[in-house]
Amino acid sequence: MKKGTGRLALLLVLGLMVHNAGAADVEINSTVNATGDISTSANLNANNLIMSRQGGSSPVVKLTVADDSTGASSTQPHLDGYKAGGTLTVPTATTNGMRLFRLMGKGHDGTQWTLNNASTLIGFYASETWTPTATGAEIGFSTTQNETVNTTEKVRIKHDGKVGIGTSTPTQLLDVNGNINALGDIVSGASVSAEFFIGDGSFLMGLTAANLSAGTAGINISGNAATATTATTATTANAVATRGATASAVAFFTNVAVVAPSGGDYDNPATAMAAYTTWCGASPSAASPCLLKIMPGRYDIGTATVVMQPYIDIEGSGENVTVIQSYAISVVPSGAAVVIGADNAELRFVTAHNLGSSGFAYSIGIYNESGSPKILHVTTSATGPGSYGLYNNFGSPRIEGATITGFTAVYNQEGAPTLTNVTVEGLGGVSSSGGSPTIRQSVIKGTSNTIIVGGGTVRVANSQLDGGDVLLIDTGSVICAGVYDENFIFSGSICP
Repeated sequence: MKKGTGRLALLLVLGLMVHNAGAADVEINSTVNATGDISTSANLNANNLIMSRQGGSSPVVKLTVADDSTGASSTQPHLDGYKAGGTLTVPTATTNGMRLFRLMGKGHDGTQWTLNNASTLIGFYASETWTPTATGAEIGFSTTQNETVNTTEKVRIKHDGKVGIGTSTPTQLLDVNGNINALGDIVSGASVSAEFFIGDGSFLMGLTAANLSAGTAGINISGNAATATTATTATTANAVATRGATASAVAFFTNVAVVAPSGGDYDNPATAMAAYTTWCGASPSAASPCLLKIMPGRYDIGTATVVMQPYIDIEGSGENVTVIQSYAISVVPSGAAVVIGADNAELRFVTAHNLGSSGFAYSIGIYNESGSPKILHVTTSATGPGSYGLYNNFGSPRIEGATITGFTAVYNQEGAPTLTNVTVEGLGGVSSSGGSPTIRQSVIKGTSNTIIVGGGTVRVANSQLDGGDVLLIDTGSVICAGVYDENFIFSGSICP
């Protein structure tokens, strides 16, 4: 037989087989190598179907499934994957977790083909054991991270439509185990839950009190990290600003209340301190101190008084921007003050003005009864003949960086206050009846007398005495060191 005759004979035999078979399948129990196309309009069954192309400029290899039918969608071109228990001839139910079908991407690592490992993988899995009325399934998407050879699942679409990114067990319609960077808007008609929200909050809009729930959140605001516990009692209708969450809406810190003209927990500092047990607890202590933060504004408290409590500091936003004013007058000092001090508490960055005036009653800026508060960068004043900027009765307050004015600017009764870097101004500067006040690095102005001592000893160091003479009554005494007058004439140890 001439060369090539055998190939012709084989083709003739195959042609006869196909012709005689009619519409039946062609069955070959061996490998078929076709350098051209294999086209079929019926079934093509094979243990392994391998398609490859060597060289050339056309697409390397492709699998085309075409159909020109116009019937139901189930008759359109598709790839099917079947998986069951048992055998093909005697199948049993598909069980939960069984892989139904998968598409894989493989390549060559420079040494060998990655036949046993797929670098990308789409897997189709049963999500329950199948019955005639239950055929749940889900899809997993796997990739291989650069510089590794391990393919791991990155996305899972569950049987109920929930999508997990970085997790194979999503509990929400979109469940992301990792950070999300959104350059656009995140729009939600329900709740949004996250371990951290990072930003300046300028685009938080439409928050309402009803949508703020109790819980613990990590908040990063302009670089200042804080842990916040939202209190259900704080989510009131007036607790939310138009463009962002206010302090009362999310309670930025525990043991803190905010006073503000609007949007705070309170709009009156006297009311806030009267209700301190609601936001600080019944027994504030060194282990559990509290803070009343007063935002910028002028707060008219009428004839009321801001009564400080131990271990509760009061902090304004600056002497020039946080002003508390009162008209309280009384025949007893404790009923005539804007602020009453307390032990183990601090008043700072605020102004206290008493605008009440009466020649027969007291008018006091800050009153201290046996307590020893710290008063830091505070301006306090009172008007009228019976007025005192600071009235100390048996206490030992520490006063630093303050400005104090009144008919008698500072009055001390049997106490031991310390005044450092303080400016005092009145008809009488400092008047002391018993006790042992100490004045350092301060300016004492008294039109009539700079210092009046009716008992005890007043100590003055490195300070200016501007105005009238020092007046000693009964057994009172004054010790001066490094003192000078309004003309900066140094007196040394002699009180001018």
